Amino acid sequence: MLLSAALAGLLFAAIHLVHISRLAEQTDVLRIEAIKLHKAIVQVETGQRGYLLTQNVRFLENYRKGKADIKRITHTMNVQMIDVPDIKHRFENVSKLVEIKLRVTEASIQTEINSGAYAPHLNSAKIGVNIMDRIDTELEDIDDLLQRRKAELSDASRRALKQTMGGAALLLLTVIGLFTGAYYKTVRLFEIASTSQTTAEEMSHDAYHDSLTGLPNRRYFESYFRRQIFLSKRSGQPFSLFYLDLDGFKEINDRHGHDGGDLALKFATERFKNALRESDFIARLGGDEFVVLVHNYRSVSEIGGLGNRIIRYINQPFTIDGQHQLLGVSIGISCYPMDGQEADELLDAADRAMYQAKKNGKNRLVFSQD
Repeated sequence: MLLSAALAGLLFAAIHLVHISRLAEQTDVLRIEAIKLHKAIVQVETGQRGYLLTQNVRFLENYRKGKADIKRITHTMNVQMIDVPDIKHRFENVSKLVEIKLRVTEASIQTEINSGAYAPHLNSAKIGVNIMDRIDTELEDIDDLLQRRKAELSDASRRALKQTMGGAALLLLTVIGLFTGAYYKTVRLFEIASTSQTTAEEMSHDAYHDSLTGLPNRRYFESYFRRQIFLSKRSGQPFSLFYLDLDGFKEINDRHGHDGGDLALKFATERFKNALRESDFIARLGGDEFVVLVHNYRSVSEIGGLGNRIIRYINQPFTIDGQHQLLGVSIGISCYPMDGQEADELLDAADRAMYQAKKNGKNRLVFSQD
């Protein structure tokens, strides 16, 4: 009787362990799909911005692929969330926001196709920004819920594993075969969980970095920018924002195609990194637009010196298809707190200054207060 009860208890614990492991694997799949969804939305936005900036239809391929990925990923997540009603409700909110985002991007592209009335630097930063912020917030909340669910399942899994091992100890020789099978299955399940966690971390890195240049992307920059403003408000330490836009990129992209444009962007990235200090933060916003946050400087003239150093470094020739090419860069600079104390104020001020640099002849820098 006691042996039968111990055997039944061991069998129940093993089944419970397998069930918990399946739920944990499902949770990892949902985290990975959520990261893929954000990456697909960013791909749609990048394709839209690239097309509106260059009128190169090749960017529309990325735009359409991103839309197709969004549809596929959304379907997968809906299927996976049948057993997770609390997260499914949050995901329905994300789906509605994504639909709005896609309508906004499609409308801007159709406007450009039909009338060519798009003003790149005046409108691109505004279209869909609030919607994207809300999507980011919802996806971050969903990821937090999934991480808490995974932690709870891990605790339950450890308890179930202890119960399984305790039952195996009681049964000893009688259930040694069953214990061995459960042990190897458990090891395999933990290997799967470990692999899923590693994949989720890799996808998380991809979600915050530009795939072409390896630089932090717009999402990473916005989070870093907000944190820097928060720290500066507490410490009183100033910082500067550089808004960089490449000069001559469109001509290279038109002449050598998308591959040539990619080579130019990689060259510019390396030149920027070589010119900057280790304490400076650089990100790619999309297209040929970059931003730099500069800390730890003694005077405004030091900021100007760094800007001119960037210009000198980018003004070095390189080759594409055996032909010499030359890029320039127009830089707009805003300073905290003189030009604003909020992210939108500082970014708009730097953007306007960059536009003034282009009007003044390109390949130069302009301070917001000039």
